[in-house]
Amino acid sequence: MKKVKVDEVFTEDKEQLRYTDGELEVRDDNGEDWEVKLYGVDNQRFFTDALKNNEKKHLTFETDKGSMYGLVSVEALDNAGVANEDVVTLVGTGPLNGFS
Repeated sequence: MKKVKVDEVFTEDKEQLRYTDGELEVRDDNGEDWEVKLYGVDNQRFFTDALKNNEKKHLTFETDKGSMYGLVSVEALDNAGVANEDVVTLVGTGPLNGFS
């Protein structure tokens, strides 16, 4: 299991998603089983629409280990019991490209 800090996230249309903190966790050695948690998310509509419509999204994650990208589904949206601390959980639905 490997965790890396997510510095920036971009949509397929190169729109930057705003949040305060993020982490990417890879649970296997080949990048097939992975998850991203974003904290303090500003772009809630992007995620709520994807969750409501059961849409998968292509996202690029900029990390200290380089760029990684893949297809995700929105697993959960919560406020973690803290005001203004919206947490989005994204689950990879395919390989995490750029992972090594």
